[in-house]
Amino acid sequence: QKIAFDPSGEQFVTIGKEETSRLIFWDAASGEPLRELERGSEIEDIVYAADGSNLLLASKTGTLTMLDAGTGEIVYEVQADVGSGAGALRFIKVSPDGTQVLGSFSDSGLVIWDLASGEMLQYFRNQGGVLALAYLAQEEAVLIGGQGLKTIDPQTGEVLRTNNSQGEAIFDLTATSDGRYAVGTAL
Repeated sequence: QKIAFDPSGEQFVTIGKEETSRLIFWDAASGEPLRELERGSEIEDIVYAADGSNLLLASKTGTLTMLDAGTGEIVYEVQADVGSGAGALRFIKVSPDGTQVLGSFSDSGLVIWDLASGEMLQYFRNQGGVLALAYLAQEEAVLIGGQGLKTIDPQTGEVLRTNNSQGEAIFDLTATSDGRYAVGTAL
């Protein structure tokens, strides 16, 4: 189950149960459902664009979909050309400047798309895939988790730092808005 708040904080969207295949939009103040869309099947992650006008969906099939948040109409659907065996598109994040979308593939690596067009800008292979990601805004870098942690430059793919001190895989990451601190979940 995933949840994403729109930037205004007035509503949020959830992925319904697999058998219902729906995105459900909720009023944050009342907790009442506002509407439903038939787009929830195979969805791994959801996130709003910075201005709240669009909603991005990551799927188990590796597809990134942008929907108009008001109408539910598809703006674009793109599949990253990263070869077979990439795995699920597990997590997506919008860059702090609102111009790019980062996506982590469970079995292959990290993809960066142009938010407006859906054009794939970069692909960085990572041994064992990318199971979690977070922006480090202060450094203009990305923290990726899997079998260890790596801090990378999203423009070049250069590994800035590596930390393999924990013995378990990192499956979830979040960072403070200034990028100074990050917390992860290991399994």
